[in-house]
Amino acid sequence: MARGETLVITGATSADQTTALIIAQRLSAVAIADRVLVLRAGLVIEDGSPAELMGGTGEHAELHARWAASLA
Repeated sequence: MARGETLVITGATSADQTTALIIAQRLSAVAIADRVLVLRAGLVIEDGSPAELMGGTGEHAELHARWAASLA
């Protein structure tokens, strides 16, 4: 795992469901999440699925666009 990146798994499990809390700086780490919360200064500034946030105009979409441009 990269420096500064943390993975925390909370053990709420049932027969067919697992809950995990992932705290990450890498966009790829949250790409498979059902729900993403974007924080700034300890406050939630965005909340949605990765697809919803990437399709929007918020900070998550801006970060994703800059990341994609860096690959070109």
